[in-house]
Parts: sequence; structure tokens; C-alpha cells
Amino acid sequence: LQEVIKRPPRDIRVITVGDEPIAAMYRKSSGGFKTNIALGADPELCEITKEMEDLASKASKAMGGGILGIDMMEDEKKGLVVHEVNNTVEFKGLARVAKQNIPKKMVEFALDYVRK
Repeated sequence: LQEVIKRPPRDIRVITVGDEPIAAMYRKSSGGFKTNIALGADPELCEITKEMEDLASKASKAMGGGILGIDMMEDEKKGLVVHEVNNTVEFKGLARVAKQNIPKKMVEFALDYVRK
């Protein structure tokens, strides 16, 4: 069983590279509760707040770092909560709206990692 989270019809995907959040988007549901871009949700750029940065960094460190998608919900009472961490990150939606080259940052991280 999972706790019901009272939230707006969207969630937040934060991409972390290493333990650093590099970009975030809102994933707005096109109806219902599912916010997956592959299922029709609309991406919208989300500025990373200090709270998001701290929560994403903690989640990344807990998972051992790397390239991760940290999914968060905005609970009416608790604020931001992490509801999923993905190590196979879907970032097409975020790449469409981000003001930076996310795939390049991922490749640079991977190359730096294997060179160590």
C-alpha cells in the first residue's frame, strides 16, 4: 500500500549527474494521475529551488550517485517528497525545454567516470 499524496496534476523530474541536480521539469498530466512524458504528459521547465536541490542531492547520494532521474511530488502538507528514483533516465521531455545540453553533460560525466 502507498500513501495518497494530495498534489497538483503534475510532478517534478530532477536530473542529477553525480550528486548535482543539473535540470528539472514539471511533467503535467494530460488527464488522470499519470505524469509520464511517454504517456502524453507535457514538459515545462522548472527552476531548481534550494529545497529541490537538497532533496535531489540526498536521494542521489542514497542511491550511490551516477546519472539519475529523481521524481518528486508537491504534497499539500509535507512539501516536496521523492516518489521514485530512476537509474535509466528518460530525459527527452526535459531536453526539449531545458536551456542546456543535458546529453552532453551525461556523456562528459560518463567519460570522466571511466577515466578515473
